[in-house]
Amino acid sequence: MRDIVDNNLRVLSEIHEDIWRNELETDFSAVSTIASIEEIIKVLNSLANQVRTIVLNRNEVATMNDFDIYNDITELPENLINDIKVIKILKEFVGNQKREVILNCTKPSLEAAGFWNIIETFAQHKRALSCLLIFPQISTEVLKQCLFLSSYDRFTYHEYILIPDFEGVTDLRERARLEQVQHVGIQNPQFTVSLVNQIVNQYEREKRTRMLSNCRNILNHDNEIIIFILRESQRSGLRTIEEFVVGMNADWIVLSFSRDLRSLRVRAVNSVKPEVYETYAIKLFKLCQNLNITTLDEVMVMELM
Repeated sequence: MRDIVDNNLRVLSEIHEDIWRNELETDFSAVSTIASIEEIIKVLNSLANQVRTIVLNRNEVATMNDFDIYNDITELPENLINDIKVIKILKEFVGNQKREVILNCTKPSLEAAGFWNIIETFAQHKRALSCLLIFPQISTEVLKQCLFLSSYDRFTYHEYILIPDFEGVTDLRERARLEQVQHVGIQNPQFTVSLVNQIVNQYEREKRTRMLSNCRNILNHDNEIIIFILRESQRSGLRTIEEFVVGMNADWIVLSFSRDLRSLRVRAVNSVKPEVYETYAIKLFKLCQNLNITTLDEVMVMELM
């Protein structure tokens, strides 16, 4: 476990400020400094005992009582201060997510590494942060998965079934193919960020909206293909999607397709017209699978948050 924590602290320390701020939605500037020994002790106390001991020992500090001999933060080992900065940033990230999502995301790898039984001995409020620190080969992508699945889990959705359009199709073989799609769906559909961005950018150009849209991530999770699109919601002086504040300058559109592409769940705020996400969904089918699908039949509407 010591080697994993050592490696993860190194990897996390190498994540650039822009990544923490723009891609991981963390208030980097507010948490990237350490002002006092008391603050260091507070951060360390947020860790499970086993993880805290590793952090202390790797910086040649035996126990928490050793801090009593220091009068000022400048007397502490520089490496320890750097570790605490990284943990404090990670703690800020964890605090913005749903902790059960982090546990669910990390559990398979932690079980495979033989660490999950240890995690279950940790205090509930310390598990999520400690999970990420002992996760085998932590990466920006792992953190992004936690971020997006936390957002996904908070939303409510409109639900649709996806129906091929048979109008004007006279070729019997083509009709048979569409009927097959309608009954059994499509196997192994492939969506990419590049493909989604082609579609959303084409829509904004054709409609002359002068809005910016950007596919931020695509996740395969729980038999669903989940596409996260950040779309500008109001005109302002900010002209890059990375600088938008979600909920103020931009809003999430989430398209959650079933694995066989027979159904779709959509999250969009009320200000987003159905035409927007319906166009996205329809064109994804046409470009990705070359299907003659042009209609979405709504089967249930859930009240949006």
